[in-house]
This record gives sequence, C-alpha cells and structure tokens, in this order.
Amino acid sequence: QKGTGGVEKEEAAEMHKTSIRAFTDDPEHLLAYSDGSLTKVHGIRRVGAGFVMYRGGTEIWAKSEGLGGHAEVYDGEMAALCLAAGAMTSMARAEPNIRHLHLYADNTAALMTIFDPKPRAGQ
Repeated sequence: QKGTGGVEKEEAAEMHKTSIRAFTDDPEHLLAYSDGSLTKVHGIRRVGAGFVMYRGGTEIWAKSEGLGGHAEVYDGEMAALCLAAGAMTSMARAEPNIRHLHLYADNTAALMTIFDPKPRAGQ
C-alpha cells in the first residue's frame, strides 16, 4: 500500500526510523505521534483522537478521547494534532532543557490545514 510520496508504507516507516535515530534518545527532543480514528461499535460510529509522546526513548505521555458519533475522521485527526501540540507545549514550558519538538501525523491534509492561514469551514 502506497503512503506519502508514493512510497510503500513499510519503506516509509523504515525511512522514518532512520531519520529519527540520531535524536530519539536525546532528552532535548520531544517526539509525538498523533492519530484520529473512526470505528463502528455495535453499528454506532465512534470517532477518536489521540497521541503518544516520547522523550529520551521513553513513552512519557499518552492520551485519547472520543469525539462522538457526528464527527468525521478528519475531525479526529485535527483534534489529535491539537492535543499533541498542546501537550508538547506544556512539557517544553515545564522543562527548559527541551529544545526540539517533533510532531508526526499520518494525515497530510490535516497537517497542511494547520499551516494554511485561510479560514476553513468549522474553524
């Protein structure tokens, strides 16, 4: 299955692991991965958002929350990015020796929306 840039997902995952290897264990770096999800439980739609954060190669924070049945998976992706960014900001403010924040997501459209200043529906 093709991922970003037409690269197979397994190959992209290996490329990612290689790219972060230099700073994964460095406590000056925070890494977070965010994701939104859509599932059906007993025929009822459930959208969720979550993230996991690492410092010095150790998981230090994870959070997930439900968004209800009327949300779309894109809403989950955006909420997950917001949760992760907020947590990373809080951690960096509390720990002045954290100098680098790395936030990863699997939804290019959500990432592009964050960096596009134009107003969008739902903002």
